[in-house]
Amino acid sequence: MNTNRYLIKDEMDNEYVLPFLTWLINNTTFSDDSVLIQLFEYVRKMGMITVGNVLLYSDRDFLEDLKDPVYLQSFEEFLNLMGIKCKLVLQELPDGQAELYFSQSKLVPFYSIASSGTLALTSLYQKIVSNPSLIYIDDFAAFYHYEMAEKLISFFKNKYPKCQLIMTSHNTNLMTNKIMRPDCLFILSSKGTLTALCDATERELREGRNLEKMYISGEFEKYE
Repeated sequence: MNTNRYLIKDEMDNEYVLPFLTWLINNTTFSDDSVLIQLFEYVRKMGMITVGNVLLYSDRDFLEDLKDPVYLQSFEEFLNLMGIKCKLVLQELPDGQAELYFSQSKLVPFYSIASSGTLALTSLYQKIVSNPSLIYIDDFAAFYHYEMAEKLISFFKNKYPKCQLIMTSHNTNLMTNKIMRPDCLFILSSKGTLTALCDATERELREGRNLEKMYISGEFEKYE
């Protein structure tokens, strides 16, 4: 396909190729119930989150958002839900910039004492999109112990019941029926193939089965 006609220039005269679907939607009239419109909206609301890079410093845009009391309360409730019992306060400094604090017996700078896990949660929270269609989170449990990782899965399942969630992890503690059905747990092999746990064994994976123990004992080894 000739993509030259989808070549766009921005204000700095930089060239880039506009995705065909975006070009088509912007240059053609469709009815509101068009399949292409629905596809475009689905793709537009897809999000990828990488938690490998923990935000160790304050993000000014995030702090500006926290000036909204509703957003600040929502962030505080998220941390409390994850097991981090805290009260947050945002204060404006003499230079006009905002700073976030833990409210204890006195105000303590948030980014000075927050653990790597709390900072990872903060970084993750900043990247959560509103009303998503699909969220992909790479190595989401890298900074969390298994209980917090479980809480995070429950958070996303409850907050976005109609959203497709794809999460990757090396944490075998998450291989349990109480979090997800075996047909929703997949093994990614070294060759890049995906196999659902229910298809990786001839045993019936009943609710009482210890999936992690089966995995460690080598039950699914040939699919790794």
